[in-house]
Amino acid sequence: MVTEIYSCLPRQAMKEGRVEYSDTIDDRDAAEYDAKLRVEANPAFEKIAYYKINENGDFRIFYTYKNPNVKAPAKPKKAAQTRGDLKLRKKKKKKLTLGQKIKKALDLGK
Repeated sequence: MVTEIYSCLPRQAMKEGRVEYSDTIDDRDAAEYDAKLRVEANPAFEKIAYYKINENGDFRIFYTYKNPNVKAPAKPKKAAQTRGDLKLRKKKKKKLTLGQKIKKALDLGK
């Protein structure tokens, strides 16, 4: 029998979580031990569920672990702009006034 393991972040549906498979976890004690190791490795996991899958493809849940000390996943930080980035920016062209547009259209500006 194979065990399907779903690891979910806060506000994430079970089927959207990370899925892993194991053939060594076959009882509640092993699942509880494994869940605690997973939460220790990644404290952002809110819930971990273990499903047994038989040869016919039928499944049944046999253990769920809810992390009491969930830590929010780290948000990626924006890269700081450097002086080089600022130099590479193109300067905006100034908009022409109505008089400048007329001069340009009639070629009087030369």
